[in-house]
Amino acid sequence: MKNYYKNIKKVSLEDLDIPKCDEHTMSFDLDEYVQSKLPIEELKAYLPRVSKVEVHGVHPDMEIIAGLDLNFRIIEVVAESKRKEDNSNSLRPVFIFAKRGSEFLLVCCVTPGRDLLVHYSSMLGYFLRRYPRITMSVFSYPVAEQHIELWTELDENLVRPDDIVILGYSTFLKHSLHSDALFPTLSVRRNDFYTSTRFLADSGVVVNCLEANYGYWGNISERLSRKVCEFGAKEIIHIGKVGTLGHPSEVYKRIYIPSRFLIVRRGDVIHSAVDIQNSLGADRANSSSAHASVSTTMEETLHQRELMSEHNVDTIDIESSKIAYGIARYNAQTGGKVRFGAIHYSTDYLRMRHELYEKFEYDLSVKSSTFLKGKKNKILEQISVILQEYVNSYTHHTLKSRQDGKLAMSEKTPKLAQKPTRGASPVSRIP
Repeated sequence: MKNYYKNIKKVSLEDLDIPKCDEHTMSFDLDEYVQSKLPIEELKAYLPRVSKVEVHGVHPDMEIIAGLDLNFRIIEVVAESKRKEDNSNSLRPVFIFAKRGSEFLLVCCVTPGRDLLVHYSSMLGYFLRRYPRITMSVFSYPVAEQHIELWTELDENLVRPDDIVILGYSTFLKHSLHSDALFPTLSVRRNDFYTSTRFLADSGVVVNCLEANYGYWGNISERLSRKVCEFGAKEIIHIGKVGTLGHPSEVYKRIYIPSRFLIVRRGDVIHSAVDIQNSLGADRANSSSAHASVSTTMEETLHQRELMSEHNVDTIDIESSKIAYGIARYNAQTGGKVRFGAIHYSTDYLRMRHELYEKFEYDLSVKSSTFLKGKKNKILEQISVILQEYVNSYTHHTLKSRQDGKLAMSEKTPKLAQKPTRGASPVSRIP
């Protein structure tokens, strides 16, 4: 693991996104958003004792951190996320009280990935504006960023040739398919970072719900999708939550299937039309216009929103267009034909400039609650139905010859003791 962290690069603070409240689409709720994402009370207790805060792109696992040469001595852990039993995006940055020589400092470690590093550094920079005597430095580890699939051991045991791989809300879809006897489980494999649960659809295709314990934020998702393609996946489907530029009434109610994908950074369109089609695009009832992915939520300013409107953007997130871009690049470079599907729901509305002082029911500062979880689960259930119908629309003739427990092209769907109806008790699992 040490070899991945030998090369260190200091990140310019000019790369951080630290807007004022009246410049941001969250308006004066931006303060509350930042406080909801950082362990503010814990940090406040240590700030009087430090003169510096550092952010490192080091995987936030204390066993890994303790084994690295990071030029500081760990005194104690200030805040650490509680891991979930399954690998479903539960890992958050760890905050450490440390010492270098005679100097005390606070250290934040986040999963290696430039966009994620900039995102958390931006939120910390926003918070630390109230403490001008404290300096901040940000450090990336390019080798760890570029080879995340190696040190997380993403390999052919987790993704098999011809799998339809689900990213994003893969845990929800996994639970949905587990409860449906028409989707028997083929295999469950896991390591410290991933869980792969593969189901056999009625059409004969295999749906692989790939969960990761870290958040594959921004450009991490591009690298992850590239590796999934290299392992032979036939399609990647991203189930994601987005912000809508349409209308506040769409939040938690509308499903979006984008027709076009853009990548935007601050006020610049990096890619105006990623060269890939949405494989779910035949669903006209839920079709939407362009979707844009950015690097941080802190950069979602009123100026950026106006730029999005000029490009007919309906929705915005951090990952989906970057997954699309990773697949499109793979196809262009290798002659591959990996498909990409994106299906989203919105959790927040991005204000326009004239709405700066208006209060809306939902934006990213709204904390999770039982009520919101109910609304989220309801729309994810609708998305699950759409995807189940989609994967069962594949024909046997689209399948290539497969081995190691997979169906061959000439095979029929395995006969079950009795064809169950939806909602029936699960049948025996196919080995």
